[in-house]
Amino acid sequence: MSWISPVPLTDLPHTVLSLTHTLTFKFCFISH
Repeated sequence: MSWISPVPLTDLPHTVLSLTHTLTFKFCFISH
């Protein structure tokens, strides 16, 4: 499934963390 990801596998954890943080921020922002 690495073909769908533009980032290297080594940077995947950081990308996931950043994405999760963004989604959490948006979710909290919309909830409030």
